Amino acid sequence: MKTPNQFESVFLHRDPVDVRRGIPGLNQIVESPQMGKLNGKNIFVFCGRRRHTIKILYFDRSGFCLWQKQLDVEKFPWPKKSIQSCDNSIAFRSRSRGQTDILQYC
Repeated sequence: MKTPNQFESVFLHRDPVDVRRGIPGLNQIVESPQMGKLNGKNIFVFCGRRRHTIKILYFDRSGFCLWQKQLDVEKFPWPKKSIQSCDNSIAFRSRSRGQTDILQYC
């Protein structure tokens, strides 16, 4: 597994996703215009409706990797979609401590 600093960008999909989705279903979301290159050095993070489950998708040299983490008691901190914003994702291009706090759970 790669560490978060090995990626150029981290994309958080704000809207909850069906956690039963696998690689093909999450790829469809990533292919939307707001998200980054699927085959690039990007990491894509998705959260379930109840915020207990998180999925992380990225492309490795030989194919896609999908990681899942489920919390028993706590919930993942997750940004809410603002009414003024029409973007479904947030892109972090530079690494700072606050931007990758969500990945510390994994």
